[in-house]
Amino acid sequence: MSFRVTCTSCFLALASALLAEETKEVTMEFPLAGLKLVRVANDSGDVTLTGEEGATAVKVRADKLIFPDKAKLTMEIAGEELLLKAEAPSGLFGMGKKEIQVNFKVVMPPALAANVKAGNGDIQASRISGALTLDAGNGDITARETSGTLEVKSGNGDVELDQVKGNLTLATGNGNIKGNCRPAALSCKSGKGDISLEKLGACSTVTCATGMGDIRLLWDEAPGAGTADLKS
Repeated sequence: MSFRVTCTSCFLALASALLAEETKEVTMEFPLAGLKLVRVANDSGDVTLTGEEGATAVKVRADKLIFPDKAKLTMEIAGEELLLKAEAPSGLFGMGKKEIQVNFKVVMPPALAANVKAGNGDIQASRISGALTLDAGNGDITARETSGTLEVKSGNGDVELDQVKGNLTLATGNGNIKGNCRPAALSCKSGKGDISLEKLGACSTVTCATGMGDIRLLWDEAPGAGTADLKS
């Protein structure tokens, strides 16, 4: 009899552990009808956007690594937008916020636009042709194989590009801007950090500035008539 009780207790403990583990991961799919923008607002945690040709829905996975009581996770369609939001609850006596960490992974049609704001975490976007606005308060931002208008801002972190096209506006308060891109027009600014971009194609409209750091730009084609404003 004691053996059976022990086994039952172990089973219940294991089931509870598995249930707790399951609740840390939330996955959902959203229809595309009428959808124009994916909007992500994450107090703390990484955000990854991946474009997938032929996608018939937006697939979202939220990993709740640190999720205190009264934290709020929103995943819903509002009008023409898909809203993904992780909010930390207020701290003791309403002062500040409690620690939270939620990582979002989004697989979406490449042509959809996205607006991402992460308070504390890295942002990655790849294979997306829609317009992108990526804002990290404290974290690195990486864009790979994107071709739409790209606006990037990091308060404290690096900006890295790989095979990126379109009109590019890049800024970081404290970090480097690096990689390769073929922009139609390029504007980049670092408060403290180097700017190193190559394979700029024939881009002829360039504005780059850094408060403290070096600027290195390499073209792989002869640029047409235009303007280049560099400040270091």
